[in-house]
Amino acid sequence: MMSLQLRIFIWLWITLLSVAATMLIWPFFVNQGPQKLDQQQKKYVSEQVERMHKFWNKRPNINILYKRQMRPDGGALWFYSPEEGRFMSNKVPPELKAVALELSSSDTPVITRAFPHWIAGPVNMDFDGISLQMYVNFPPHLGRGRMFSQMLKTTPFVLAGLIALLALMAYLVARQIARPLESLRHTSQRLADGDFKARVDSALLERTDEIGSLARTTCQMGQAADESLAAHKRLLSDVSHELRSPLTRLALANSILKKRLGVHPETDRIEHEVEVLNGMIEQLLSLSRMQLVQNTELKPVAFLGVLEKCVSDALYSYPKLNIHVVDSPEIKLNIMIQGDEDLLVRAIQNVLNNASRYASSEIALNVMSVTDNGTAFWCLRIEDDGVGVPETELNKLFTPFYRPEFSRQRDKGGSGLGLAIVEQAVKYHKGHVEAQLSDKGGLAIQMLFPQQPQ
Repeated sequence: MMSLQLRIFIWLWITLLSVAATMLIWPFFVNQGPQKLDQQQKKYVSEQVERMHKFWNKRPNINILYKRQMRPDGGALWFYSPEEGRFMSNKVPPELKAVALELSSSDTPVITRAFPHWIAGPVNMDFDGISLQMYVNFPPHLGRGRMFSQMLKTTPFVLAGLIALLALMAYLVARQIARPLESLRHTSQRLADGDFKARVDSALLERTDEIGSLARTTCQMGQAADESLAAHKRLLSDVSHELRSPLTRLALANSILKKRLGVHPETDRIEHEVEVLNGMIEQLLSLSRMQLVQNTELKPVAFLGVLEKCVSDALYSYPKLNIHVVDSPEIKLNIMIQGDEDLLVRAIQNVLNNASRYASSEIALNVMSVTDNGTAFWCLRIEDDGVGVPETELNKLFTPFYRPEFSRQRDKGGSGLGLAIVEQAVKYHKGHVEAQLSDKGGLAIQMLFPQQPQ
Protein backbone atom coordinates (compact mmCIF):
# COMPACT_ATOMS: atom_id res chain seq x y z
CA MET A 1 0.00 0.00 0.00
CA MET A 2 1.25 3.47 -0.88
CA SER A 3 2.11 5.98 1.79
CA LEU A 4 -0.57 8.48 2.72
CA GLN A 5 1.58 11.35 1.50
CA LEU A 6 2.02 9.78 -1.95
CA ARG A 7 -1.67 8.88 -2.12
CA ILE A 8 -2.77 12.46 -1.42
CA PHE A 9 -0.25 13.72 -4.00
CA ILE A 10 -1.62 11.36 -6.66
CA TRP A 11 -5.24 12.20 -5.83
CA LEU A 12 -4.42 15.91 -6.11
CA TRP A 13 -2.91 15.51 -9.56
CA ILE A 14 -5.76 13.29 -10.72
CA THR A 15 -8.19 16.02 -9.65
CA LEU A 16 -6.20 18.78 -11.34
CA LEU A 17 -5.83 16.82 -14.58
CA SER A 18 -9.52 15.90 -14.55
CA VAL A 19 -10.50 19.55 -14.16
CA ALA A 20 -8.05 20.60 -16.88
CA ALA A 21 -9.39 17.92 -19.25
CA THR A 22 -12.96 19.02 -18.57
CA MET A 23 -12.10 22.64 -19.27
CA LEU A 24 -10.42 21.67 -22.56
CA ILE A 25 -13.32 19.51 -23.70
CA TRP A 26 -16.04 21.85 -22.48
CA PRO A 27 -15.82 24.40 -25.36
CA PHE A 28 -16.72 21.66 -27.84
CA PHE A 29 -20.11 21.34 -26.12
CA VAL A 30 -20.82 25.06 -26.44
CA ASN A 31 -23.11 26.38 -29.14
CA GLN A 32 -20.70 28.14 -31.52
CA GLY A 33 -23.14 28.83 -34.33
CA PRO A 34 -24.73 32.21 -35.17
CA GLN A 35 -26.29 33.90 -32.12
CA LYS A 36 -27.68 37.27 -31.17
CA LEU A 37 -25.38 39.99 -29.90
CA ASP A 38 -25.62 41.03 -26.28
CA GLN A 39 -25.77 44.70 -25.23
CA GLN A 40 -22.05 45.07 -24.70
CA GLN A 41 -21.24 43.58 -28.08
CA LYS A 42 -23.88 45.71 -29.82
CA LYS A 43 -22.33 48.79 -28.26
CA TYR A 44 -18.88 47.78 -29.47
CA VAL A 45 -20.12 47.20 -33.04
CA SER A 46 -21.92 50.57 -33.04
CA GLU A 47 -18.75 52.30 -31.94
CA GLN A 48 -16.85 50.73 -34.85
CA VAL A 49 -19.51 51.77 -37.36
CA GLU A 50 -19.40 55.35 -36.09
CA ARG A 51 -15.60 55.36 -36.12
CA MET A 52 -15.41 54.11 -39.73
CA HIS A 53 -17.94 56.71 -40.95
CA LYS A 54 -15.92 59.49 -39.33
CA PHE A 55 -12.78 58.07 -40.87
CA TRP A 56 -14.38 57.96 -44.37
CA ASN A 57 -15.75 61.48 -44.05
CA LYS A 58 -12.30 62.70 -43.16
CA ARG A 59 -10.46 60.76 -45.91
CA PRO A 60 -12.85 59.26 -48.50
CA ASN A 61 -10.41 56.83 -50.11
CA ILE A 62 -11.60 53.35 -50.97
CA ASN A 63 -8.03 52.01 -51.02
CA ILE A 64 -7.82 52.51 -47.28
CA LEU A 65 -10.46 49.80 -46.86
CA TYR A 66 -8.25 47.26 -48.61
CA LYS A 67 -6.03 47.17 -45.57
CA ARG A 68 -7.00 45.24 -42.44
CA GLN A 69 -8.31 47.64 -39.84
CA MET A 70 -6.55 46.70 -36.60
CA ARG A 71 -7.80 48.16 -33.30
CA PRO A 72 -5.58 49.16 -30.36
CA ASP A 73 -7.70 46.98 -28.05
CA GLY A 74 -6.85 43.83 -30.05
CA GLY A 75 -9.95 43.77 -32.21
CA ALA A 76 -10.03 43.97 -36.03
CA LEU A 77 -12.34 44.99 -38.91
CA TRP A 78 -12.72 43.35 -42.35
CA PHE A 79 -14.78 44.57 -45.31
CA TYR A 80 -16.60 42.32 -47.78
CA SER A 81 -18.08 43.35 -51.12
CA PRO A 82 -21.29 41.43 -51.91
CA GLU A 83 -21.23 42.70 -55.51
CA GLU A 84 -17.74 41.38 -56.17
CA GLY A 85 -18.14 38.38 -53.86
CA ARG A 86 -14.80 38.92 -52.20
CA PHE A 87 -13.11 40.58 -49.24
CA MET A 88 -11.58 43.94 -49.93
CA SER A 89 -9.36 43.76 -46.83
CA ASN A 90 -5.95 42.13 -46.97
CA LYS A 91 -4.88 39.07 -44.93
CA VAL A 92 -8.36 37.79 -44.18
CA PRO A 93 -8.23 34.59 -42.06
CA PRO A 94 -9.54 31.51 -43.90
CA GLU A 95 -11.94 30.85 -41.04
CA LEU A 96 -13.54 34.26 -41.59
CA LYS A 97 -14.00 33.65 -45.34
CA ALA A 98 -15.98 30.50 -44.62
CA VAL A 99 -18.11 32.27 -42.00
CA ALA A 100 -18.75 35.28 -44.28
CA LEU A 101 -20.33 33.06 -46.92
CA GLU A 102 -22.76 31.73 -44.31
CA LEU A 103 -23.64 35.11 -42.81
CA SER A 104 -23.69 37.30 -45.93
CA SER A 105 -27.44 36.78 -46.41
CA SER A 106 -28.34 37.71 -42.81
CA ASP A 107 -30.33 40.91 -42.31
CA THR A 108 -29.04 41.67 -38.82
CA PRO A 109 -25.58 41.25 -37.33
CA VAL A 110 -24.99 38.01 -35.40
CA ILE A 111 -22.00 36.57 -33.59
CA THR A 112 -20.40 33.27 -34.44
CA ARG A 113 -17.26 31.34 -33.69
CA ALA A 114 -14.46 31.32 -36.25
CA PHE A 115 -11.83 29.66 -34.14
CA PRO A 116 -9.99 31.26 -32.44
CA HIS A 117 -12.03 34.42 -33.13
CA TRP A 118 -15.52 35.57 -32.20
CA ILE A 119 -16.83 37.36 -35.31
CA ALA A 120 -19.85 39.68 -35.54
CA GLY A 121 -21.47 40.56 -38.86
CA PRO A 122 -22.53 41.36 -41.42
CA VAL A 123 -22.90 45.07 -40.69
CA ASN A 124 -24.16 46.75 -43.87
CA MET A 125 -22.38 50.05 -44.51
CA ASP A 126 -22.51 52.61 -47.34
CA PHE A 127 -19.49 54.72 -48.31
CA ASP A 128 -20.77 57.30 -50.84
CA GLY A 129 -22.66 54.72 -52.87
CA ILE A 130 -20.23 51.89 -52.26
CA SER A 131 -22.11 49.13 -50.35
CA LEU A 132 -19.92 46.95 -48.16
CA GLN A 133 -20.39 44.48 -45.31
CA MET A 134 -18.22 44.91 -42.24
CA TYR A 135 -17.20 41.98 -40.02
CA VAL A 136 -15.95 42.75 -36.51
CA ASN A 137 -13.42 40.59 -34.71
CA PHE A 138 -14.02 41.19 -31.00
CA PRO A 139 -11.06 41.99 -28.74
CA PRO A 140 -9.94 39.15 -26.41
CA HIS A 141 -11.77 40.37 -23.32
CA LEU A 142 -15.13 40.40 -25.12
CA GLY A 143 -14.44 37.06 -26.80
CA ARG A 144 -13.49 35.31 -23.56
CA GLY A 145 -16.54 36.77 -21.84
CA ARG A 146 -18.78 35.50 -24.62
CA MET A 147 -17.21 32.09 -24.43
CA PHE A 148 -17.61 31.84 -20.69
CA SER A 149 -21.19 33.10 -20.67
CA GLN A 150 -22.10 30.63 -23.42
CA MET A 151 -20.47 27.81 -21.52
CA LEU A 152 -22.54 28.59 -18.42
CA LYS A 153 -25.73 29.22 -20.36
CA THR A 154 -25.75 26.34 -22.84
CA THR A 155 -24.04 23.56 -20.88
CA PRO A 156 -25.08 23.80 -17.21
CA PHE A 157 -24.85 20.02 -16.89
CA VAL A 158 -21.13 20.21 -17.67
CA LEU A 159 -20.67 22.75 -14.88
CA ALA A 160 -22.69 20.55 -12.54
CA GLY A 161 -20.59 17.56 -13.58
CA LEU A 162 -17.40 19.49 -12.92
CA ILE A 163 -18.59 20.49 -9.45
CA ALA A 164 -19.68 16.91 -8.77
CA LEU A 165 -16.29 15.64 -9.93
CA LEU A 166 -14.46 18.02 -7.58
CA ALA A 167 -16.78 17.11 -4.71
CA LEU A 168 -16.28 13.39 -5.36
CA MET A 169 -12.50 13.72 -5.47
CA ALA A 170 -12.47 15.80 -2.27
CA TYR A 171 -14.77 13.28 -0.55
CA LEU A 172 -12.62 10.32 -1.54
CA VAL A 173 -9.44 12.00 -0.27
CA ALA A 174 -11.13 13.10 2.96
CA ARG A 175 -12.63 9.65 3.46
CA GLN A 176 -9.23 8.00 3.07
CA ILE A 177 -7.99 10.09 5.99
CA ALA A 178 -11.02 10.79 8.18
CA ARG A 179 -12.45 7.28 8.60
CA PRO A 180 -9.32 5.60 9.98
CA LEU A 181 -8.50 8.66 12.10
CA GLU A 182 -12.01 8.61 13.59
CA SER A 183 -11.54 4.93 14.47
CA LEU A 184 -8.19 5.75 16.09
CA ARG A 185 -9.75 8.69 17.96
CA HIS A 186 -12.46 6.40 19.37
CA THR A 187 -9.86 3.88 20.53
CA SER A 188 -7.67 6.63 22.01
CA GLN A 189 -10.68 8.03 23.88
CA ARG A 190 -11.35 4.61 25.40
CA LEU A 191 -7.70 4.40 26.46
CA ALA A 192 -7.93 7.89 27.96
CA ASP A 193 -11.03 6.80 29.90
CA GLY A 194 -9.02 3.97 31.45
CA ASP A 195 -10.15 1.10 29.23
CA PHE A 196 -6.70 -0.28 28.46
CA LYS A 197 -8.26 -3.39 26.92
CA ALA A 198 -9.37 -1.28 23.94
CA ARG A 199 -7.76 -2.40 20.73
CA VAL A 200 -7.38 -0.86 17.28
CA ASP A 201 -9.34 -2.21 14.31
CA SER A 202 -7.36 -5.04 12.72
CA ALA A 203 -7.83 -3.52 9.24
CA LEU A 204 -5.89 -0.44 10.36
CA LEU A 205 -3.07 -2.55 11.76
CA GLU A 206 -2.56 -4.16 8.36
CA ARG A 207 -2.10 -0.85 6.56
CA THR A 208 1.44 -0.02 5.49
CA ASP A 209 1.07 3.77 5.38
CA GLU A 210 1.42 6.42 8.08
CA ILE A 211 -2.05 5.69 9.49
CA GLY A 212 -1.16 2.01 9.85
CA SER A 213 2.02 3.01 11.70
CA LEU A 214 -0.01 5.27 14.00
CA ALA A 215 -2.53 2.46 14.60
CA ARG A 216 0.21 0.00 15.57
CA THR A 217 1.81 2.57 17.87
CA THR A 218 -1.57 3.25 19.53
CA CYS A 219 -2.12 -0.49 19.98
CA GLN A 220 1.32 -0.92 21.51
CA MET A 221 0.70 2.03 23.81
CA GLY A 222 -2.57 0.51 25.03
CA GLN A 223 -0.97 -2.89 25.58
CA ALA A 224 1.97 -1.34 27.44
CA ALA A 225 -0.36 0.72 29.64
CA ASP A 226 -2.53 -2.33 30.34
CA GLU A 227 0.47 -4.49 31.22
CA SER A 228 1.98 -1.74 33.38
CA LEU A 229 -1.28 -1.22 35.27
CA ALA A 230 -1.75 -4.96 35.76
CA ALA A 231 1.84 -5.26 37.03
CA HIS A 232 1.26 -2.33 39.39
CA LYS A 233 -1.89 -3.90 40.78
CA ARG A 234 -0.21 -7.29 41.20
CA LEU A 235 2.74 -5.66 42.94
CA LEU A 236 0.43 -3.76 45.27
CA SER A 237 -1.44 -6.94 46.15
CA ASP A 238 1.69 -9.07 46.51
CA VAL A 239 3.47 -6.53 48.71
CA SER A 240 0.39 -6.20 50.90
CA HIS A 241 0.23 -9.96 51.38
CA GLU A 242 3.95 -10.25 52.03
CA LEU A 243 3.87 -7.50 54.67
CA ARG A 244 1.33 -9.40 56.73
CA SER A 245 3.73 -12.18 57.64
CA PRO A 246 6.38 -10.00 59.38
CA LEU A 247 3.63 -7.91 61.01
CA THR A 248 2.04 -11.07 62.41
CA ARG A 249 5.41 -12.17 63.78
CA LEU A 250 5.98 -8.69 65.21
CA ALA A 251 2.59 -8.73 66.93
CA LEU A 252 3.33 -12.21 68.33
CA ALA A 253 6.74 -11.12 69.61
CA ASN A 254 5.19 -8.04 71.21
CA SER A 255 2.58 -10.21 72.98
CA ILE A 256 5.35 -12.44 74.35
CA LEU A 257 7.27 -9.35 75.46
CA LYS A 258 4.20 -7.99 77.28
CA LYS A 259 3.79 -11.27 79.13
CA ARG A 260 7.39 -11.12 80.28
CA LEU A 261 7.64 -7.39 81.09
CA GLY A 262 4.02 -6.58 81.73
CA VAL A 263 2.27 -3.46 80.44
CA HIS A 264 4.87 -0.99 79.21
CA PRO A 265 4.61 2.25 77.10
CA GLU A 266 6.98 0.83 74.46
CA THR A 267 4.95 -2.35 74.00
CA ASP A 268 1.74 -0.29 73.74
CA ARG A 269 3.40 1.88 71.08
CA ILE A 270 4.49 -1.20 69.14
CA GLU A 271 0.97 -2.62 69.34
CA HIS A 272 -0.53 0.66 68.08
CA GLU A 273 1.85 0.89 65.13
CA VAL A 274 1.15 -2.75 64.22
CA GLU A 275 -2.58 -1.99 64.20
CA VAL A 276 -2.00 1.06 61.98
CA LEU A 277 0.07 -0.98 59.53
CA ASN A 278 -2.49 -3.79 59.53
CA GLY A 279 -5.23 -1.27 58.78
CA MET A 280 -3.21 0.23 55.92
CA ILE A 281 -2.50 -3.20 54.47
CA GLU A 282 -6.18 -4.10 54.70
CA GLN A 283 -7.02 -0.94 52.77
CA LEU A 284 -4.36 -1.74 50.17
CA LEU A 285 -5.82 -5.21 49.70
CA SER A 286 -9.31 -3.76 49.36
CA LEU A 287 -8.08 -1.25 46.79
CA SER A 288 -6.24 -3.89 44.74
CA ARG A 289 -9.24 -6.25 44.85
CA MET A 290 -11.57 -3.56 43.57
CA GLN A 291 -9.14 -2.68 40.78
CA LEU A 292 -8.76 -6.30 39.69
CA VAL A 293 -12.34 -7.58 40.09
CA GLN A 294 -14.85 -6.66 37.37
CA ASN A 295 -18.36 -5.48 38.25
CA THR A 296 -20.16 -8.50 36.78
CA GLU A 297 -22.24 -9.58 39.80
CA LEU A 298 -24.17 -6.46 40.77
CA LYS A 299 -27.37 -6.99 42.74
CA PRO A 300 -30.17 -4.64 43.83
CA VAL A 301 -29.23 -2.90 47.09
CA ALA A 302 -31.51 -0.76 49.27
CA PHE A 303 -29.46 2.41 49.26
CA LEU A 304 -31.17 4.22 52.16
CA GLY A 305 -30.84 1.13 54.34
CA VAL A 306 -27.08 1.11 53.74
CA LEU A 307 -26.93 4.84 54.48
CA GLU A 308 -28.84 4.42 57.76
CA LYS A 309 -26.44 1.68 58.90
CA CYS A 310 -23.37 3.82 58.10
CA VAL A 311 -24.77 6.86 59.94
CA SER A 312 -25.61 4.68 62.97
CA ASP A 313 -22.04 3.31 63.09
CA ALA A 314 -20.57 6.81 62.73
CA LEU A 315 -22.73 8.16 65.59
CA TYR A 316 -21.53 5.31 67.79
CA SER A 317 -17.87 5.98 66.95
CA TYR A 318 -18.13 9.79 67.14
CA PRO A 319 -20.90 10.58 69.64
CA LYS A 320 -19.83 14.22 70.02
CA LEU A 321 -20.51 15.08 66.38
CA ASN A 322 -23.89 16.08 64.95
CA ILE A 323 -24.13 13.54 62.10
CA HIS A 324 -27.54 13.75 60.41
CA VAL A 325 -29.33 13.15 57.10
CA VAL A 326 -30.94 16.25 55.61
CA ASP A 327 -34.68 15.93 55.17
CA SER A 328 -35.58 15.72 51.47
CA PRO A 329 -38.23 14.06 49.27
CA GLU A 330 -35.68 11.46 48.12
CA ILE A 331 -35.18 9.93 51.57
CA LYS A 332 -38.82 8.83 51.54
CA LEU A 333 -38.33 6.78 48.35
CA ASN A 334 -37.36 3.16 48.01
CA ILE A 335 -34.06 3.84 46.25
CA MET A 336 -32.48 0.71 44.80
CA ILE A 337 -28.94 0.63 43.36
CA GLN A 338 -27.36 -2.14 41.34
CA GLY A 339 -24.21 -2.93 43.28
CA ASP A 340 -22.48 -4.64 46.14
CA GLU A 341 -23.71 -3.83 49.64
CA ASP A 342 -20.34 -4.38 51.37
CA LEU A 343 -18.55 -2.04 48.96
CA LEU A 344 -21.26 0.62 49.36
CA VAL A 345 -20.93 0.42 53.15
CA ARG A 346 -17.14 0.69 52.94
CA ALA A 347 -17.29 3.68 50.57
CA ILE A 348 -19.76 5.64 52.73
CA GLN A 349 -17.97 4.72 55.96
CA ASN A 350 -14.63 5.85 54.54
CA VAL A 351 -16.07 9.26 53.65
CA LEU A 352 -17.74 9.56 57.06
CA ASN A 353 -14.56 8.54 58.89
CA ASN A 354 -12.55 11.05 56.86
CA ALA A 355 -15.08 13.81 57.57
CA SER A 356 -15.26 12.89 61.28
CA ARG A 357 -11.51 13.41 61.73
CA TYR A 358 -11.69 17.01 60.53
CA ALA A 359 -15.26 18.17 61.33
CA SER A 360 -15.66 20.72 64.11
CA SER A 361 -19.19 19.77 65.13
CA GLU A 362 -21.40 18.77 62.19
CA ILE A 363 -21.56 16.32 59.28
CA ALA A 364 -24.55 16.58 56.93
CA LEU A 365 -25.67 13.92 54.46
CA ASN A 366 -27.99 14.82 51.64
CA VAL A 367 -29.62 12.49 49.08
CA MET A 368 -30.87 14.04 45.86
CA SER A 369 -31.68 13.21 42.24
CA VAL A 370 -29.43 14.91 39.67
CA THR A 371 -28.84 14.75 35.91
CA ASP A 372 -25.36 14.73 34.43
CA ASN A 373 -24.90 14.73 30.62
CA GLY A 374 -28.44 13.49 30.15
CA THR A 375 -28.07 10.58 32.62
CA ALA A 376 -30.04 10.44 35.89
CA PHE A 377 -28.05 9.76 39.08
CA TRP A 378 -28.72 9.36 42.77
CA CYS A 379 -26.33 11.76 44.48
CA LEU A 380 -25.11 11.32 48.06
CA ARG A 381 -23.43 14.51 49.31
CA ILE A 382 -21.48 14.32 52.57
CA GLU A 383 -20.07 17.62 53.88
CA ASP A 384 -18.46 18.77 57.11
CA ASP A 385 -17.71 22.07 58.83
CA GLY A 386 -14.00 21.44 59.24
CA VAL A 387 -10.99 23.36 57.92
CA GLY A 388 -11.53 22.18 54.32
CA VAL A 389 -8.96 21.60 51.61
CA PRO A 390 -7.30 24.12 49.23
CA GLU A 391 -9.23 24.21 45.97
CA THR A 392 -6.09 23.38 43.98
CA GLU A 393 -5.80 20.03 45.81
CA LEU A 394 -9.38 18.81 45.37
CA ASN A 395 -8.58 16.68 42.30
CA LYS A 396 -5.63 15.03 44.09
CA LEU A 397 -7.61 13.70 47.07
CA PHE A 398 -8.48 10.43 45.32
CA THR A 399 -4.84 9.61 44.50
CA PRO A 400 -3.56 6.68 46.62
CA PHE A 401 -1.33 7.80 49.54
CA TYR A 402 -1.95 11.48 48.83
CA ARG A 403 -2.64 13.63 51.88
CA PRO A 404 -2.79 17.43 52.07
CA GLU A 405 0.05 19.02 54.05
CA PHE A 406 -2.10 20.02 57.01
CA SER A 407 -3.40 16.44 57.44
CA ARG A 408 -0.04 14.69 57.59
CA GLN A 409 0.01 14.73 61.38
CA ARG A 410 -0.53 11.23 62.70
CA ASP A 411 -3.31 12.29 65.07
CA LYS A 412 -5.40 13.66 62.20
CA GLY A 413 -4.29 12.29 58.84
CA GLY A 414 -4.92 8.73 57.74
CA SER A 415 -2.98 6.63 55.28
CA GLY A 416 -4.21 8.45 52.19
CA LEU A 417 -6.09 5.38 50.89
CA GLY A 418 -9.61 6.04 52.16
CA LEU A 419 -10.80 8.28 49.33
CA ALA A 420 -8.92 6.18 46.75
CA ILE A 421 -11.01 3.20 47.93
CA VAL A 422 -14.14 5.36 47.74
CA GLU A 423 -13.39 6.26 44.12
CA GLN A 424 -12.84 2.62 43.11
CA ALA A 425 -15.99 1.51 44.92
CA VAL A 426 -18.10 4.17 43.17
CA LYS A 427 -16.56 3.29 39.78
CA TYR A 428 -17.39 -0.35 40.53
CA HIS A 429 -21.03 0.78 40.64
CA LYS A 430 -20.65 2.63 37.28
CA GLY A 431 -20.81 6.00 39.00
CA HIS A 432 -18.31 8.74 39.75
CA VAL A 433 -17.19 10.77 42.75
CA GLU A 434 -15.96 14.34 43.12
CA ALA A 435 -14.68 16.63 45.88
CA GLN A 436 -15.95 20.17 46.36
CA LEU A 437 -15.68 22.98 48.88
CA SER A 438 -18.59 22.96 51.30
CA ASP A 439 -20.72 25.97 52.18
CA LYS A 440 -20.17 24.93 55.80
CA GLY A 441 -16.48 25.69 55.44
CA GLY A 442 -15.15 22.16 55.16
CA LEU A 443 -15.02 19.50 52.44
CA ALA A 444 -17.95 18.03 50.50
CA ILE A 445 -17.76 14.62 48.79
CA GLN A 446 -20.39 13.80 46.17
CA MET A 447 -20.96 10.19 45.13
CA LEU A 448 -23.17 9.68 42.07
CA PHE A 449 -24.78 6.31 41.28
CA PRO A 450 -26.81 5.60 38.12
CA GLN A 451 -30.53 5.43 38.71
CA GLN A 452 -32.25 2.16 37.90
CA PRO A 453 -35.90 1.69 36.85
CA GLN A 454 -37.89 1.22 40.04
